Amino acid sequence: MKEIKFRAFDTKNKVMMDWEDIKYIDLNTLQRSNILMGYIGLKDKKGKEIYDGDIVHVEAVAYGRNMNAVVIWKNGGFILKWEDEYESYIQDWAKELAESEVIGNIYENPELLR
Repeated sequence: MKEIKFRAFDTKNKVMMDWEDIKYIDLNTLQRSNILMGYIGLKDKKGKEIYDGDIVHVEAVAYGRNMNAVVIWKNGGFILKWEDEYESYIQDWAKELAESEVIGNIYENPELLR
């Protein structure tokens, strides 16, 4: 069973808050000045949890992919949006994501997408 948890980016103070920081905060309070990101249920090769908004570097040469992708929630599921704008469903890349590395996120490291 997938573990359900979130993290939040505090837009006012520009800091990321993990699950331990936010799990007891009232949802209405939390949503006022924060962007919530859901855990996708997978970890990268270093054991780091992968969340919505993360930037991952994926090396899947067999599939012609050796680039960064952003994890986003779209149409009821998580997808990877690649640097070349192609989109893939997360479940199709679960094995490759386990060998990938989270290198940042779109809020703290937007320069990784340029």
